[in-house]
Amino acid sequence: NNQNAQKGKGKGKGGPQRRGVPSFKEWSVQTKTEWEMKREIMLSSLAKLQLDARDVKYADVLWCGKLHNYNRVFDRITTKTEKPMRRFEELEFFNVTTSDDPHLQDMLQEDEGVSVIATDHVLAALIAAARSVYSWDIVVTKIAGKLIFDKRNGSQIDFLSVNETAPDPPNNDDKDNINSPVKLSQEASCINQNFSQMVLDMNTPPKEMDYPNPFEEED
Repeated sequence: NNQNAQKGKGKGKGGPQRRGVPSFKEWSVQTKTEWEMKREIMLSSLAKLQLDARDVKYADVLWCGKLHNYNRVFDRITTKTEKPMRRFEELEFFNVTTSDDPHLQDMLQEDEGVSVIATDHVLAALIAAARSVYSWDIVVTKIAGKLIFDKRNGSQIDFLSVNETAPDPPNNDDKDNINSPVKLSQEASCINQNFSQMVLDMNTPPKEMDYPNPFEEED
């Protein structure tokens, strides 16, 4: 029983405008007439929901792969001791969807207390939904009373957005322009990925976790 959940930007295609400037118009997925609407939730209603963070219970269930230490040299960077951004083209960054994570699947099947699974990217998109302007969608699969929140391949959820909530957001009239929403998003995501590796202390052995990275191929 698969149920598709979309988040648009208002009732009309493209949704509202901010101070006369159109928002990112393209829907992330084209709706179909044969789809059955389960429920419609207005973004304005999400903004009214509140939860005390102190009531949230959490625990680390599983650690996989390896973890490098942070290089504290970067704490002392100034305008006079700047460091150029490095590119890590030999590394592969994994943006997998929930259903592709074998550990999440095992937890859902084997632990009766687990009823919903999602990746950090999907969860972050849901949490920030009330503030989002650009269109995105997720795929919700319900199996035996349990929910799987997935993203599509190449989803906008994989990328960071730039000035999405600004009074004067990026213009999308010319999609090939370096300052278009998609180009800015790709640039910001690339910078974020490379910076996350640049600030690691590679001279110190990393901490090996209990389980290997499930997405890394063994040599």
